[in-house]
Amino acid sequence: MDNKKLHKLLVKSPKEFIVHKSIGEVIEKTVYKFVSKGGIYGQTTEDIISEVTLIILEKKLDYIAKSYNPQFSTIRGYMSKVVFNLCIELLRKQKNKPVFKNSLDDIQETTLEQGYSNINPEANFIAQETIESELNKLRNYLRIFAKYKAKFVLLIKLYCRIPLKDEDFQHYATNLSSDEWMFYYQTFSKDYSNYSDKEIYQLIIPLVNKVENKQNTPDALRKWINAKVLTLKEAMSQNTHYQYDTESFKNLVRLL
Repeated sequence: MDNKKLHKLLVKSPKEFIVHKSIGEVIEKTVYKFVSKGGIYGQTTEDIISEVTLIILEKKLDYIAKSYNPQFSTIRGYMSKVVFNLCIELLRKQKNKPVFKNSLDDIQETTLEQGYSNINPEANFIAQETIESELNKLRNYLRIFAKYKAKFVLLIKLYCRIPLKDEDFQHYATNLSSDEWMFYYQTFSKDYSNYSDKEIYQLIIPLVNKVENKQNTPDALRKWINAKVLTLKEAMSQNTHYQYDTESFKNLVRLL
């Protein structure tokens, strides 16, 4: 699509503009460029792409539509600058907060290295209290996904590589045949941490499409859960001393 048509799409239908293939490519290429220069600690390229896209969609579209002037640059060039600036903002935001690290991991490592006799019981208690406080906060935020709880629980477990239980399938997919149930249960009830995101979403999308009677792609499912996880991470990082990266967030979910 040429610049004139993209500009028209931006003005008349901003939400269609941001999901247009050519704009998606600009976002991805710009984020990849940013990551090649160092990126953001603890966040994958896909995490940053999802977060930047969500910020633009929720907070920047009106500004972009009003401020873009086709006389000075192409819309792709303008969007590239917007995306790169957002990446820098995210980096600055992270630097202003320490990344949350599971203190129990530190204690366990110290235990192995120094022996149980040298553990500080006060520090252990504080670590336990801190993590329990964060877990309670996470439990409260999970309530916002109540209307599709069964789907979200299943997918967040897959996102965190948590083995699934029988009830995870029963609560979400009640119309599976015995063969289908056996396939998914055998695949995801044991350790599948070696599976890539792409492999997991390719495997699970037929189940989701059958339950919801849709024809979504694995990538659409990936974007759906990534957006929900991003919302949770942002909520968990507000009014706190901690800034959650992807791995620390996954570790917290695994403790639920």
